[in-house]
Amino acid sequence: MFPTDLGAWRVCWGMPRRHEIAPQFLAGPFSTAKFVEQGYSTKILRGQRFRRVYPRVWVAAEHPMTAADTIEAGRLCMPPPARMTDITRIQSLGLVLGSVTPLHFVVESDLHIDIAGIVLHRTVAMPPTDAVGVTPAAAFVAFCTHASLIDAIAVGDWLLHRGHMSRHELHELISDQPWRAGAREVRYLFNKLVQRSRSIPE
Repeated sequence: MFPTDLGAWRVCWGMPRRHEIAPQFLAGPFSTAKFVEQGYSTKILRGQRFRRVYPRVWVAAEHPMTAADTIEAGRLCMPPPARMTDITRIQSLGLVLGSVTPLHFVVESDLHIDIAGIVLHRTVAMPPTDAVGVTPAAAFVAFCTHASLIDAIAVGDWLLHRGHMSRHELHELISDQPWRAGAREVRYLFNKLVQRSRSIPE
C-alpha cells in the first residue's frame, strides 16, 4: 500500500513534515514573540505562508487585512508605553472615516521610532488613558489638531451620540490641560457639537 496523505509521503521520501499552524496565527496579526512562545521556529515566518506587516508583526499570507487588523498590527508593533491616539483610537471604536493609515500612537518620552505607516507622537505628559489607548475624548482633542472644522464637528458628534465621550469630560480635559495640542481648536468648536447626530453625514 502506498501512503495516501501528504504527511505520510513526506516521511516516506525523507521530507520534513509540514508544520501544523494553530488557528490563532491564521486569523489575524500576531507578534514574533507570541509565535515563538507557542513553540514555533521563526524560520516558518520567512516562508511563503506568512508576510510581515510591521517589524516583529506577521499575518498569514492569504489573510485579508481589515482596518481593525491593521490597527491591531500597529499596536503589537509599538513598545508597551505607547498608546493609541488621534483618529486611530477613534477608528478602533468603529468609525469609518478616511484611510486607516498612517496609524497614530503617543508616548510620554523622547522615543523616536521610524516605521512606515505609523506616526509616533511624543508628549511631556500622557493624556488620560483607558484599557485600549488614550480616552476617546483625548483622542478627539489630538484629532482636532489637523482635522478640518467639518470633520472635527462630525467626529465629535459621532463620539457624543454613541456615548464614547461626554461634553463634561471634554470640557474638563481642555480646561485642565489648555496647553495640549488641539485644546484651542476644541474650545472654538465646543458649542457647535451636538449629541443627536447618528452618523458622519448628519
